[in-house]
Amino acid sequence: MDRRSLPLAATLALVVVTGACGNPGGGPSPQAQPTPNVTTFEVGRFDNLPLFPRSDPLGPRNEKAGVVARSFVARGTTPDQVLDYYRRSLSDDWRLLKAPGKIGVGTYRGDWTSGNWQLRVSATEEPELDPDNASKDVTVQYSLTLTPLPQG
Repeated sequence: MDRRSLPLAATLALVVVTGACGNPGGGPSPQAQPTPNVTTFEVGRFDNLPLFPRSDPLGPRNEKAGVVARSFVARGTTPDQVLDYYRRSLSDDWRLLKAPGKIGVGTYRGDWTSGNWQLRVSATEEPELDPDNASKDVTVQYSLTLTPLPQG
């Protein structure tokens, strides 16, 4: 075998080996995520939501019975600024259901709908645990919850 065809042969061998590792039955693997019989899963709907700048996720996202939720922490902002960001940043696909507003001490919430989905954004100012070492930046915890609407 000449040296120029060596990379091609290696690539073909990799393709053959990789193909042999697939699901022998040809259908969806039983370990596929989400399971093939889930009807509410919509690829990318949650992943396409904008994220507030300067925010970091708090743990993994949760998915149960079609509801997808994830919490984040944002620094240097306030809860009402987070909700205002979502009011301005959600695409035209999202219709305001309940205007963002204060629902408790330092807590704001707003609801939007798009197609068969409802998005709830809630944000709360986190209290400083150590007032002696408190930073000047306000820390906000906010959550995005995407819920399928009932069909019918």
